[in-house]
Amino acid sequence: MTDNYEDIEFFSEKALLRGRFYAGIGSKLFPSLIMAHGTSATITMGINFYAEKFQKNGFNVLLYDHEGIGSSKGKPQVINPWIQARGYRNAYNYLKSKNYKHNNKYIFWGESFSGMLVLVVGAFVKDISGIISVTP
Repeated sequence: MTDNYEDIEFFSEKALLRGRFYAGIGSKLFPSLIMAHGTSATITMGINFYAEKFQKNGFNVLLYDHEGIGSSKGKPQVINPWIQARGYRNAYNYLKSKNYKHNNKYIFWGESFSGMLVLVVGAFVKDISGIISVTP
């Protein structure tokens, strides 16, 4: 495990979402992955190892907990696709507003429940470059 990330937070509607930003390693501009787990895990329960591998292989990674799950604020364990979808949209907006070394390529990555979310959210975000949906 590494500590090659910074803790981040951003708002999604009125809820404060928390996560990590793993900056790509090196001096070039990197594509950026926006990642979240399904609804039964947090960012420290394994998905962080994926983020580290992506970081080591040339990606920026924004990894966050859904609203009300893990370190994010909000009503605990409220599973509503629209609430979690807003989280992805607002993570994307947060990332675009920062001066991280990026090449303006943004990719949504989701597993399980989030695998469905990224397909829906990706249809509504105009500048998204790609979608990775990992579903059982």
